[in-house]
Formats: sequence, C-alpha cells, structure tokens
Amino acid sequence: MGAAVADPIFDRASSQGRWVCTVLLAAPAYVPPVAAVLGLVPPDIGMWALILFASLVPLVIGQSAAVAADAYKRARRR
Repeated sequence: MGAAVADPIFDRASSQGRWVCTVLLAAPAYVPPVAAVLGLVPPDIGMWALILFASLVPLVIGQSAAVAADAYKRARRR
C-alpha cells in the first residue's frame, strides 16, 4: 500500500474544523427558515445544560478508563 498523500485542504480543515462544525450544528436552530423546515427551536438554558453534561460524559469515562488502565499496568509490574 502507498502512503497517504497530505492534502493542504485537510490540514486547514483540521485546524478550523472545530469551529465550522460548531457553527453548522448550532446554526439551524437559530436560522428561522431552516428551523421552520426542520421543526427546531433554539435551546434554552436547560437544554444547554443537558448538552454540556452529555458532551462531558465521554471525557470523564475516557479519562477514568485511562487512569484505571495505568493503575492496572503499574500493579502488574510489581
């Protein structure tokens, strides 16, 4: 197999992709014609709290698993 060719578009996209994705995910609820077609309402404070909590769950689980795996590896070395 050949090596993957680096494309400058992907380099730019990876650095700016976080903001582009955020805008593309949030904008439909705030753009009236799109919101009407999709049947969306802008999130209130309770919805934003749920969004924040739900987005932090994988981070907490992933870090907990990493700490547990590290502790397990250290325990096996002894």
